[in-house]
Amino acid sequence: MTTADAGQFTAIAATRARPWYVTGALTLGVVLTLSLTSWYLFADPQWSVHHAYPYPINAVLFWAILSVVFLGFNLEFCGFDRLPQPRKGLAILAAVLVRAEQLRDEGVNDLVFL
Repeated sequence: MTTADAGQFTAIAATRARPWYVTGALTLGVVLTLSLTSWYLFADPQWSVHHAYPYPINAVLFWAILSVVFLGFNLEFCGFDRLPQPRKGLAILAAVLVRAEQLRDEGVNDLVFL
């Protein structure tokens, strides 16, 4: 039970936790939906918007992961720390995608991604 105090009024609300297996099933459903949707929209050669082989997507994904690691570990998301959630997460996502696309376009992806 939680107690909420709003000035002179006090209310007690009963909260019931969701069972662990429901949380796990919901998480699995969200991750599977996002993964399969992004694969078919961007990486699958037959279904994707740009009909390209998945290597450009692998290059963008590689540089996006590297950018998140750099921003998070080295800079501690400096500049983004003042934003509230979810704007903070959306701003980080936009910055990382722009930077990954820039690196891919500059030809930095000459490494072999298998």
